[in-house]
Amino acid sequence: MICLRCGEDVKKGYPEGICHFCGAARRYPASNGGGSTSTGINERTAALLSYLAGWVTGIIFFVLESNKFVRFHAMQSMITFGSISILLMLLDIVRQIFWALSKTGVAVALVFFSLLGLLSTLLWIGMLILWVILMVKAHQGETFQLPIAGKIAERQL
Repeated sequence: MICLRCGEDVKKGYPEGICHFCGAARRYPASNGGGSTSTGINERTAALLSYLAGWVTGIIFFVLESNKFVRFHAMQSMITFGSISILLMLLDIVRQIFWALSKTGVAVALVFFSLLGLLSTLLWIGMLILWVILMVKAHQGETFQLPIAGKIAERQL
């Protein structure tokens, strides 16, 4: 967890949720597991759930929640997994075009069809790894920002 005042990494079990670098109180003390939300779910659990079904649960929690921590993770989920979903759909469309071209006798089209299939598979694997990391970080109470989506999500709050 990162201290909001000094930016140092604060260990989870540090007594009473105080940053041992600058003395500031942490936003999410480890002792209480996070605050409650407008949906009645623990904020860490709600943040985790906002990633569970990608952009779909992101939309649900962004609309239903007033807690900033949960709304941040919901928005980041919508942006991240929405963008990846669009990219995967576009890859599939282009891949199908190359498949159709390969049926007309354009041999190089089959190569591109295969390469796009490999790229799509790698993107799915990367998305799965990212999905697990984001859920774990959210449940730990961290405001883990992805480089682009996190900055956009922060501005939307």
